[in-house]
Amino acid sequence: MLFHLKKIDWWLLLFAILLAISGLLVLVSLSLNSNDWSFFKRQIIFLIISFLVVIFLPLLDIRALKESSLFVFTLYFLSLLLLGGLFLFAPVIRGTKSWYALGELTFEPVEIVKVVFVLLFAKYFSQRHVELYQARHIILSGFYAFFPAVLVFFQPDFGSAMILILLWLSIMLVAGIKRNHLLIILGIGLLAFLVLWNFIFTKEQKERFATFLNPYIDPTGSGYHIIQAIIAVGSGGLFGKGFSEPLTQAKLGFLPEAHTDFVFASFSEIFGLVGIVILFLVFALFFWRLFKMLKTCQDNFSRLLVSGFIILIGAEVFINIAMNIGLLPITGIPLPFLSYGGSSLLSLFIGIGIVESIKVHSQQ
Repeated sequence: MLFHLKKIDWWLLLFAILLAISGLLVLVSLSLNSNDWSFFKRQIIFLIISFLVVIFLPLLDIRALKESSLFVFTLYFLSLLLLGGLFLFAPVIRGTKSWYALGELTFEPVEIVKVVFVLLFAKYFSQRHVELYQARHIILSGFYAFFPAVLVFFQPDFGSAMILILLWLSIMLVAGIKRNHLLIILGIGLLAFLVLWNFIFTKEQKERFATFLNPYIDPTGSGYHIIQAIIAVGSGGLFGKGFSEPLTQAKLGFLPEAHTDFVFASFSEIFGLVGIVILFLVFALFFWRLFKMLKTCQDNFSRLLVSGFIILIGAEVFINIAMNIGLLPITGIPLPFLSYGGSSLLSLFIGIGIVESIKVHSQQ
């Protein structure tokens, strides 16, 4: 126990906690205005649980999963059951069936499925590293990615479905896919998007893309969220409006989902440009520790697993912030560590615990 505590990368854990605290500060500011502290209290509880997960998970040697097909595929099929069960048992929340309701708490299975994807494809491609030139391995792995992505898409949650496909494709790229195969996959992806656009996408989803190109085409309708987020980011100025300022986009109710999808806009409004720079610095330090850990990986499984975790968090950070400033359509992707939500926070710290396990046991 003492050995593994000494080998944990405490700097990585510290930066993750600092990012989570940044999200808590936003909740504090919003709670001061509404006098509703329920979100803040729940997030604190999940942060404590997440911290304990990171402390105890490295006791297990995650590298053993490379040889354990049964365990990894059990996780995969449980993921399919959880995603499929949403259509039968989940209530409709904000127009989607993405959460199981457990009393006052909700559980969003797609967040843990993202971590399962990293494990699954790290194992799959590490065992077939020298055989990736064979198209059958790409096709089979594509089927593994396809079914969960489809279930997520029809919740509907287009953003998370794209994250799952991105994880599959990115880990495969790191493993060493042939250029011709990559071009074929991109071509199929473009064709699939055209089919989805013409036959599957809802009117609301199409409006999000149109609004992304010109949010002012419908400023009180489909463009409202993006416009209010951009205003909130800009209104923070250099040093922000502070915690107690009641006249903000978020506190006046103009900024929707101020503690989840648009937490970056809320943060920017409170802390301003200086706060944004500090936030980006902490994210950069967090990724620096992950890349440093990546360089010490001693086998393909560990390398692909850490790479997958970097891709997962990096993609969500980029997409969420770009969405908040109008560079990408609104997709509902949370900002890692900052957005309110126990499912997302706990899943991210499970990922950190897995990465820490690799570091701890690679030094034994």
